[in-house]
Amino acid sequence: MNPFKSLINAVEYFSDDERCREYFASLRFENGIPQCHHCGNEGAWKIEGGKRYKCKACRKRFSLKTNSIFQDSNLSLKQIAIGIYLLTSSKKGISSRSLAKSIGCGQRAAWLLQTKIREMLIDEAPEFLAEEVTEDGEVVSIPKEIDEAYLLGSDKWRHKDKKRGKGDKPVCFGILNRGGEVYAKIVPDATNKSLTDVIADVVEKGSVIYSDESRAYLNLWQRGYNHQSVKHKSGQYVDGDCHTNGIENFWSHLKRGRKGTYISVSRKHLQRLRLKTAV
Repeated sequence: MNPFKSLINAVEYFSDDERCREYFASLRFENGIPQCHHCGNEGAWKIEGGKRYKCKACRKRFSLKTNSIFQDSNLSLKQIAIGIYLLTSSKKGISSRSLAKSIGCGQRAAWLLQTKIREMLIDEAPEFLAEEVTEDGEVVSIPKEIDEAYLLGSDKWRHKDKKRGKGDKPVCFGILNRGGEVYAKIVPDATNKSLTDVIADVVEKGSVIYSDESRAYLNLWQRGYNHQSVKHKSGQYVDGDCHTNGIENFWSHLKRGRKGTYISVSRKHLQRLRLKTAV
C-alpha cells in the first residue's frame, strides 16, 4: 500500500474517486473481473456510477467494501486509502485524533479504521517465526533475539511512598527474527514459565537464541534451543554474533511512540500499542 514517495504523491493519486475504485478493485478482484460476494459468480454490472455492482447470476448487489473489514464503515475509499498510507508510513504511529483531522472524519471512525488495519496485519498466533529458505530449498534457521520490557509509568518522579517498582508494571515479551519480524506479547510476569512457554509456541526447537543473562532463560538449552547470552551487568553487550541490540532497539522505538504519540495508554489497550509498533 506504500508505493508512494510522499503524502503529496498519495493525495494526488487518490484525488479522483474513479481511480480509487480502480485501485481497490485491482486488489479485490482477480484479473480485474468483479466476483460476487454472495454467490461467487464472476461477472457483474457496474451500477450507481460504478460505486456498486450487480451480479449477473444472482442479481444481488455488492460493493468493494462488502465482506471486508470496511463493510460497515461510512468512510469513502479516498479516506481509507489516505488513512492506510498515514498509518503505514508513520514511524512512531499516529493518534486517532491526528488521523481524524488528516482524513476529515470523526475520532471514533479514525480509531476504528486504525484498529482494524493494525489487527488485520498482525498474526496473533504464528505457528513459528519464519525461517530463511535457500535457493536449494534448504531451511536455514534465523537467529532470534529475546528480551522483556516493563511498560507504563516510571518511578523516577514519584514520591518515595508512591514508588511501585517493576512488580506493578505490565511485562511485554519480545522475540526478534534477526533482520525481520518481531513477535511481541503482553505476559503475566517475567518468570521462567511465562517466557519459555511463549518461546515454545513461536520458535522452532534447534533455533539459535540470543538473550541477556536473565535467570528466566537459563533452561532454554534443556528445551532444545541453542541458547547464548551476553552479560549486561558486567558491561558485556556484544560477544561475536551474540547480542540483543535489535530487540533493544524495538523497545526504544515502542517507548518513544508511547511518550510522543500515544501519551496515555491504559492496561486495557496495551496489547494494541505493541501491535501498532510491531507492524
